Amino acid sequence: MSSGNYLEDGYLALPGFVPTDVTHALLGMLKSDLIQGGVSFDQLTRKHDLLRAEAVEVYGTHYLPLSTFLWGMTPAVSAIVGRDLRPSYCYFRMYRQGDVCFIHSDRYACEHSLSLLLAASDDKAWSLEVGSQHIETPRQRADPDFGGEAYGSVSMKPGDAVLYQGVHRLH
Repeated sequence: MSSGNYLEDGYLALPGFVPTDVTHALLGMLKSDLIQGGVSFDQLTRKHDLLRAEAVEVYGTHYLPLSTFLWGMTPAVSAIVGRDLRPSYCYFRMYRQGDVCFIHSDRYACEHSLSLLLAASDDKAWSLEVGSQHIETPRQRADPDFGGEAYGSVSMKPGDAVLYQGVHRLH
């Protein structure tokens, strides 16, 4: 399921972490629930300091199936990390062609972060990049690139995930 060393490398690729029929079902349920509620994705776009343009964002506190999904993945992530974890935060973000999320680190509540690709409209792989250098405290800024810092890149298809030390690794 995985290769590499999470504790040493600061991140771990998890190909096929969730079956694609499950990721597609979650996305389909979200879309269906929005339609039934009279809400379109366009109504859920938000501007965020980490993004070049507005993006659709849905938070687990507003859509409980996302939080339930996170709780369902928690035992597997706990096993990889080697300690009991409690979910603290989850959201769904839809990136569209040309969207960019700037390089940043996470707040302390996101010590162990997981990015899971639910679907891709063009069937192309999507890459997540994670810095190679451990940082002690979260950055208070976002940058357009890694500058001169080395980083790894994980190519993801739907169902693939990347587990990373969100506070201590730029991504």
